[in-house]
Amino acid sequence: MISQNKNIVEIKDFHVKSDSTELETSARGTVFLSGEKGEVPELAQIVVFVEVDPDDWGGVVIHLSDQWNITSITSSFPNDNNNSPSVWTTADTPDHGWNKFIEIGRDRTRYSPTGGGKGTVIIELEINKDTLSTSDVLRMGVAVGSKEKDGVRIANPDSKDIGIPISIP
Repeated sequence: MISQNKNIVEIKDFHVKSDSTELETSARGTVFLSGEKGEVPELAQIVVFVEVDPDDWGGVVIHLSDQWNITSITSSFPNDNNNSPSVWTTADTPDHGWNKFIEIGRDRTRYSPTGGGKGTVIIELEINKDTLSTSDVLRMGVAVGSKEKDGVRIANPDSKDIGIPISIP
């Protein structure tokens, strides 16, 4: 017997594209939260299709707070030294709330276009129950693209904050 959507307690779709630029960079995906009904979700899976313009140096970035712990990343995005998804973390949580960053299609050594590409990235996460409070909202951000304005480079000018409300018993 096939079990569909077993233990899925919440689903949230998102789509972010580089509207403020002439680049064709975008991220379209779904967040799946799973756990036992009536309990705090335990796991999350983000499945995102990314398209990075060949002229884009900013790529796609997924921002996560300390509510999430990354357990694995699987990617079909062009896999070479410049385009493999990379994970960055901070020692604490800054004012903006993000302390983990998953970058796709960005080369931090040169900040120049990586050649772009298309692919699917699957991010497996555990939910950090120690950071949740009653009636909390799990937060993440997705940002795309790059541009230059008055000689200043701007990474990921187009972004969206994504909130997934959960009820904590």
